[in-house]
Amino acid sequence: MIKGYLGVDVGSVTTKLVVLDDSYQILEALYLRTRGSPIEVVQEGLTELDRRLGAHVDIIAAGTTGSGRYLAGVVIGATLAASIFSGFEVPLLSYPSEVMT
Repeated sequence: MIKGYLGVDVGSVTTKLVVLDDSYQILEALYLRTRGSPIEVVQEGLTELDRRLGAHVDIIAAGTTGSGRYLAGVVIGATLAASIFSGFEVPLLSYPSEVMT
């Protein structure tokens, strides 16, 4: 069984879902129109990911971002709901202090 990590980005226009493995390789990804129905679209995306990945991937953690992150977090049982800007903070710490970002 492969360990999978689910990420969901719910915006007002689009919703993106991705599943990564332990090596940060993309196992599957979806790009969907939110259509004003974020819960329905997240559920559709989860159903499609399940169909594509089958039973050989075990999702062990999930996180959300975007304007609908808290709502999506409840739907998927997220272990993290963060602002998209949080994803930029840690990598920036590895840049030399003289680099202007």
